[in-house]
Amino acid sequence: MAASQKQGFLNKKFLRQHPVCVQSIFGRNLYYIPDFYCHELKLVIEADGPIHLYKKEYDKNRDEVLAGLDLKILRFTNDEILNDTAGVLNRIKEALR
Repeated sequence: MAASQKQGFLNKKFLRQHPVCVQSIFGRNLYYIPDFYCHELKLVIEADGPIHLYKKEYDKNRDEVLAGLDLKILRFTNDEILNDTAGVLNRIKEALR
């Protein structure tokens, strides 16, 4: 699937790997690329693979920056996505309300 291709879920448009731009205190543009992004709901969904075990501090900082833009962030491990798909979808549905 191509980057930024539209994804629909419960009649909401999600963009895959769509850049979110934030201006740093130094005036530089920083780009964060969430796995899925719904502009209408200001919702970011992240699918965290094993590499995220080593990036906890980076992810925490990134989540704080995105939350500062009034974005809600949902994180799921690959294991959750593969083995509890219904639970993941239910958490997303709750966030869409």
